[in-house]
Amino acid sequence: ALAQCLVGSEMCIRDSAGHVDRIYSCVYDAQRSRCYTGSVDNTVRMWDVRTGRCAAILEGHQMLVGLITLSPHALVSAAADWTVRVWDPDSGAPRHVLRGHSSAITCVQNNDYFIVSGSQGMLKLWDTRTGRFIRDLVDDVSGAVWQVRFDCLLYTSDAADDTPCV
Repeated sequence: ALAQCLVGSEMCIRDSAGHVDRIYSCVYDAQRSRCYTGSVDNTVRMWDVRTGRCAAILEGHQMLVGLITLSPHALVSAAADWTVRVWDPDSGAPRHVLRGHSSAITCVQNNDYFIVSGSQGMLKLWDTRTGRFIRDLVDDVSGAVWQVRFDCLLYTSDAADDTPCV
């Protein structure tokens, strides 16, 4: 269930049923009046904050969805099934499935141009718009990478096929 509560209050104003197991991750989108949740039930749900209703169920992950990030034009979910998925934040339509990790995704961040995802021993860089793998940022870390943050990544291309150079 997703509960909306008044800030600074213990009064719950809405309790929305939907996921069939615990919610593991959540991101709020003030621009769209939406909330996106990831769950142990392997789904991402898109909630209309005004009505409390589930606007869409985003399916495809095979294990718990532990991480969700959002940029103006991309919703990104990462799961214990070793994949990162890119969705349209307005409709919930699937855009890309990013494969290449060899264990559960432990961290992710995105903007409209790049996704950085981490897991056991590695950080990977992806193109948000195409879903294309760009490069390994780190591939020799001992243990899992638990957090990632970037402020800005320089994106240039001089290639005929618009291959990004970071």
